[in-house]
Amino acid sequence: MLLSGTPKVLYADGLESGFNLGMPEASASLDAWTGGFPVQNAQAEARFTFDIPAEPLPLALRRFEQTTGLKVLAETGAISGVRGNAIRGRMTAPEALAALLAGTGLDHRMTDTQTVAIAPAGSAKGPVVLNPIPVTAEVAVETATGPVEGYVAERSATGTKTDTPIVETPQSISVIPRDQIEARNAETLSEALRYTAGVQSETYGNDTRGDWITIRGMEEALYQDGLHTPGDLSFGRWKIENYGLERIEVLRGPASVLYGQNAPGGLVNVVSKMPSETPIHEIELKSGTYWREQLAADFSGPVTEDGDLLFRAVALGRYSESQVDYVEDNRGYFAPSLTWRPSSTTRLTLLSDFQEDQVGSSINFLPFEGTIDDNPHGDISTHLFTGEPDFDGHDARRFSLGYLFETEPTEQLTLRQSFRYSHLDVDYRQVYGTGIEPDLRTLDRVAFHGEQAVDAFAVDNQAQFKGKLGPVENTVLGGVDFWNQVTDTISGAAVAPGLDLYDPDYGADIDDPATTRSVDQTQRQIGVYLQDQIALEGWRLTLSGRHDWAKGRTDNRLTDEITTQKDSAFTGRGGIAYVTEIGLVPYFSYATSFKPVSGTNTSGAPFKPETGDQFEVGLKFQPEGLESFIQVSAFQLTRQNVLTEDPNDPLNQVQTGEVRNRGIELEATASLTEGLDLIGSYTFLDARVTKTNDETQGSRLGDTPEHLAALWADYTLQQGVLEGFGGGAGIRYYGPTWSYTNETKSPGHVLVDAALHYDWNNFRFALNASNLLDKVYVQSCDGTCYYGARRTVTGTVKMSW
Repeated sequence: MLLSGTPKVLYADGLESGFNLGMPEASASLDAWTGGFPVQNAQAEARFTFDIPAEPLPLALRRFEQTTGLKVLAETGAISGVRGNAIRGRMTAPEALAALLAGTGLDHRMTDTQTVAIAPAGSAKGPVVLNPIPVTAEVAVETATGPVEGYVAERSATGTKTDTPIVETPQSISVIPRDQIEARNAETLSEALRYTAGVQSETYGNDTRGDWITIRGMEEALYQDGLHTPGDLSFGRWKIENYGLERIEVLRGPASVLYGQNAPGGLVNVVSKMPSETPIHEIELKSGTYWREQLAADFSGPVTEDGDLLFRAVALGRYSESQVDYVEDNRGYFAPSLTWRPSSTTRLTLLSDFQEDQVGSSINFLPFEGTIDDNPHGDISTHLFTGEPDFDGHDARRFSLGYLFETEPTEQLTLRQSFRYSHLDVDYRQVYGTGIEPDLRTLDRVAFHGEQAVDAFAVDNQAQFKGKLGPVENTVLGGVDFWNQVTDTISGAAVAPGLDLYDPDYGADIDDPATTRSVDQTQRQIGVYLQDQIALEGWRLTLSGRHDWAKGRTDNRLTDEITTQKDSAFTGRGGIAYVTEIGLVPYFSYATSFKPVSGTNTSGAPFKPETGDQFEVGLKFQPEGLESFIQVSAFQLTRQNVLTEDPNDPLNQVQTGEVRNRGIELEATASLTEGLDLIGSYTFLDARVTKTNDETQGSRLGDTPEHLAALWADYTLQQGVLEGFGGGAGIRYYGPTWSYTNETKSPGHVLVDAALHYDWNNFRFALNASNLLDKVYVQSCDGTCYYGARRTVTGTVKMSW
């Protein structure tokens, strides 16, 4: 265990002794120091599989502890600012330490059968003086899916499916850790991504039904723990509970080479909270705007004394109204998990979650007049409900069950299998607006009722091999994944009575509309992929290839028609990066994507898959000794085979469309030792329709801002009477957007967020405000308009022990 905090002294015989605070220093004779392991024991002779990157020595020594089970004692001043060497392969603990410390000026000695001491080399020349060794908590070591201390993540598996430093991945990646989610009180996925470069969250404004997110101007794909979640649904959404997450990761650009059919903009991968060796006991109470009341709890730790069995249980209950009258936002959530470690090289984690949402629809499909255009009757209220209280509702029930399995049969080979079964039931009723009458106050409405049931399962099988041929290190990953989704949809719509937008009178007698759609759809994909990550001195080369086979079937129960579709595609990625000694990493990559398109052309032939390709060049910077990360990227992303109007038959579509997005992204995060945390991002996106058969050719892509910018700073006092007290402030700029026909422009807006917090003993008190100045704004208009979220204020009390 690395020690710092309470004064103690380490003697040469390995014993710790209480330290008299009246003494400025303590002497310890190290005559017997040999720089090796003089004690011959089973622990010193055992061989372990090491995979420790070149990183700050305290972190490297913590990884050494976790691998060997030995405890490491070191003087804080001796190891601070020192960087350990990378070690990989199977070796004894003495061999690993010798390689880890080579050239650092430090040496090691076994003080007893379970303890290693680290001290400056040359201590064996005679008696030396050791300063007191303060004692503190263990140094956390980050993994690709584990907790992150502060705002800055160093490792991720989303971009490579291997535990890889983010700075070495030749593609743009952002990680939003747990600490950042809590600091900003981000309760939805959209809120968590507000400060992320290249991401447009809350595309359709304040919507209680789900998250609407685009990356680089295109719809995102949502993954959980690296596996596909139910998607491409007509009105059901797979909603994520942020309290159950350890981190949120965004991979920008094509990801088909590892994940299969996806739009080329990128994907969001959420990482679940996993069972923890360190006991966790947490209860959290929130209360806020719109009568929001929420209680949550998180408990984890070992089940058995040897720590081979770990558990975690995360739960949340919420009752809340919303910005829109008659619309609720209620949720129940429970996520139990269990990890079993039968050996040091094998781990099995069982994951499950159950969630029920009872919400209305806060998205009202409002007209231009009274939102972004003038209306003689005034502005339409942001609280206006355009539905019917006795009819509207959006009830969703979902659960998932799966596992993550990993084993290392040899020092070079790692086998993994991930599996998840998901189920979703949605019952959705809404009366919504379709246009405004000439009197500019009566809203035309339609009543909609839909039911959707989804069953999906995904499995990913991986084999990872690490080897070295001369000076070249290879991490080879091969895999086969499979995804199957069955969606049963029944829906109908009918004209409903109009509503006076300025003097609404609810109570219209609305029956369930007759069924106009009844289909059963099956989507299936199997993919085979191969990736090689090559390291030669500072160079990092990533080469990936994949082939997919996709099938689709639609059974129309109203017409008894059956439509089938088969597609296959090869996708690839090549990237190169150079890691300099100062942490500056330039990179370049090229990647492709594919996504099947349902339907047929005028001749009855199935549409071809949409394809995409991207060129990206960038610079990443992670300076040594500073907990910070900066990345800038420039890209050109093209999407082909986009559906557009058939010039010979306006009722049909052809695949001659193309969209080209060019942009620059800048993002920086930092967690400084002085208690200052920072987030900054800027996005420039030139998104154009480059090929189409109508008047939109050459126009900007609808609902896509050209400029996005955000800055957040949070400071906590580190000493004094107010130690633990702090606050944060953020500003977000969202540029103007155009409708898809480029006829209507939604103005840009600037929003301000703020926070106050105080950590005292086992408690944390926080007060968060989003849209602090209560700006009224329209997020976008694409035929109808959508208001953004007004000011929300939330108070939090969290007790941890």
